[in-house]
Amino acid sequence: STVELMDVGTLMVDTNGDKYRYIKAGAGGVSAGHLVQAPAPLTTAAERVAVNTAAINDTSVTITAGAQAIAANAYAGGVLCVVSGTAIGDCYPIIGNTAITAAGGSVTVQLGSPIRATFGAADTVTLFHNSCNGAVEVASSTRNPVGIAVTDIAADSYGWVKVWGIIGGLADETITLGAWLTSGTSTAGALEDMDDVTAPITDNSVGYAVTAGVDGETNPIFVTIG
Repeated sequence: STVELMDVGTLMVDTNGDKYRYIKAGAGGVSAGHLVQAPAPLTTAAERVAVNTAAINDTSVTITAGAQAIAANAYAGGVLCVVSGTAIGDCYPIIGNTAITAAGGSVTVQLGSPIRATFGAADTVTLFHNSCNGAVEVASSTRNPVGIAVTDIAADSYGWVKVWGIIGGLADETITLGAWLTSGTSTAGALEDMDDVTAPITDNSVGYAVTAGVDGETNPIFVTIG
């Protein structure tokens, strides 16, 4: 649909236990059977940034943005987490935010629940966007995976992705039966075996193969994102 029929990120559970998320597709849209991932984070806009002092029961705060512009409501449906200071550990849902067109400006963030602990003058916060808003196909294994598209969804339109249960997923290489899967790095929206490594694994985890799969084909997988 080109019309938003429910909150982006809504979880639906089918009668058989399968789970789905409602998304808004980003640039280029998404295709059925393809892995959908979060849009690129604004890494220098609102990570570990200063926040104004705020009192218990306040429902908005003002941050001093970093080195990127921020669009209006870019963080709607996301979260604000206090990463240091007196209120460290608290996280709040975000309803919306004001915009800035240049780095270093003040952005007001509307919260979905009242502040539980006073924000101190030295507190810093990180804002994280709604992964389902502007979700895209991308050849990267470090983005937050959102789900496998159930059907084609045009750019800026809305639809469902599967986050738990069996669904066909596009293979980026030969898929090994039983292998844990990550995002393919050569074909956007595809999947590949998670490599065995001795160092800590940094690739995202999407699910596991329930059959052996052929490169370029859509093969049954059990997606475990949800």
